[in-house]
Amino acid sequence: MKQILLTNEDFVRSITLIDNNVQSKFLLSAIREAQEVGLQEIIGTSMMNKLKSLVDDGSINEENNIYYKSLLDEAQLYIAYAAVANLCLITNVKISNGGLQQTSDENLTVLNLNDTFTFQKHLQDKADFFAKRLQGYILNNIKNLPEIDDCKCNEINATLRSAASTSLFLGGPRGKYNRSK
Repeated sequence: MKQILLTNEDFVRSITLIDNNVQSKFLLSAIREAQEVGLQEIIGTSMMNKLKSLVDDGSINEENNIYYKSLLDEAQLYIAYAAVANLCLITNVKISNGGLQQTSDENLTVLNLNDTFTFQKHLQDKADFFAKRLQGYILNNIKNLPEIDDCKCNEINATLRSAASTSLFLGGPRGKYNRSK
């Protein structure tokens, strides 16, 4: 199956703190995960397939695809920060035949896991901000993005109007509550 990425390493490196020596195999893996796990939950399978198709055939930049291009631009920001948040652990921990190991270089001081998680949360908060902005773009342009209507209500509408896909609280009841009050 052909792998189509909606962003590339150069874009992610240009807007984040990733050092140029981070190996492509780590970065591409993080981009794929952010796209296929995170982004797809926000925009739905139909819209994901549409964006991939437009990127793959090069028609994303055509004038009649302006709404999709704008959506892609918003999605790339989410993917970049979600990918870097994923990289925090991918580059810090290695699974080998000997078990789970923390990777390090003799010339570097590796952050402890608590500091790594703190930094990862900071990056995930940025990704959540861009996810919220992406949701807003979709809701504001829903009539120009027919693939959203192709999605089943339980697949996409819930994530466009709630915190289901992000850590942001968008209002309304959270957790268990008593309906009798």
